[in-house]
Amino acid sequence: MLRPITVPGVLSDPSAYAIGLAGVVGLVAGALALQHGSVVTVSTTMVATEAVLGSLLGVAVGDRPADGLGGLAVAGFVVTVGSALLLARFATPEAVAAAEEPEPALHG
Repeated sequence: MLRPITVPGVLSDPSAYAIGLAGVVGLVAGALALQHGSVVTVSTTMVATEAVLGSLLGVAVGDRPADGLGGLAVAGFVVTVGSALLLARFATPEAVAAAEEPEPALHG
């Protein structure tokens, strides 16, 4: 996306600013999510979101897999999103069980 890779060229290209702004917004959003959720939940949500939105945006701008590799692209997408969802699923019961355990009664 960045055209000339020179300091004046990069500084005058709006794509460079969009990349920087997206990086800052993503970092802040990730930090805020980590304050309110578990690392596994936040990480799997980010992986799944990046895969889905990246794929949709790529298709929207006309990006296509190389000839004969469409099946491999679909398989990679399914494995990525499926793995993220499986990771989130298997991480959840432990967190739920810990939250539901009653506190020991104090005798005294």
